[in-house]
Amino acid sequence: MKPLLIGGSITLAFAAMACKRASNSAASSATTSSPPSSEAPVASPAADQAKAEAEAEAKAAEVADAKRERFRQSMESGYASFRKKDIAGTFATLEGVPDEFKSEPEFINLRGACHVENRDFAKALNDFSEASRKSPEDASVRFNLAEVYFVTRRWDEAIEGFQQAKQRAGADSDAALRALIDFKLMLCEAGKGDAEAFDRLAAANVAAGDSLLAAYTRAAMGFHSGDENGARDILADAAEKFPQSSERAPWHDTMIEFGYLPRP
Repeated sequence: MKPLLIGGSITLAFAAMACKRASNSAASSATTSSPPSSEAPVASPAADQAKAEAEAEAKAAEVADAKRERFRQSMESGYASFRKKDIAGTFATLEGVPDEFKSEPEFINLRGACHVENRDFAKALNDFSEASRKSPEDASVRFNLAEVYFVTRRWDEAIEGFQQAKQRAGADSDAALRALIDFKLMLCEAGKGDAEAFDRLAAANVAAGDSLLAAYTRAAMGFHSGDENGARDILADAAEKFPQSSERAPWHDTMIEFGYLPRP
């Protein structure tokens, strides 16, 4: 709405200048052809209309900005509830968002994430698909859409989605996301039963050095080959090297979703 406000201010300025020129011209004419008048100058109807329109526009913009701010605050509250795994609270917050903002990709994406937590993958797929159409360049939305395909074992669609998400992820800021995508792409090949592709991607991931990608890839290779004890030892070593559970969580959850680890 800011461009509209600027436009309204410019219109008012030009209207005031035109009014001033008209007043000066009338005063000059009165000096030469008629006696001075004691009446105050009357404002131009056009100027009054322009002023009223600008004031109405400014008021509408103010109301819209206030609604947008309330939407932002609602989303922050929703994210806070979601991070606490309070899915019911997140849904309650989203329910309170004005209808005019319920078509926003951010809103739809968070609602889809709640459906995932409730394992309602059909609704999650609908939401992420819609969010992806509305915000096609958003890597996180593409990732979430691919993740639903992953957990429902639609491997080809998951591969396509993860590749699209990786293309849209920034090289630096989303390095962790890109690494996780590489891990999931490898598991998709295992899910498809393509041993050659799995081995090729696994070799590339292990070459990532001392990283979560390399560690969890080695563990997946152990599970894949039937060496469950060896795989669990690798995971135990990874827990020591990367002690923050929040850092390991998406990798651990991926192993659960794929079936290498039991559900808690």
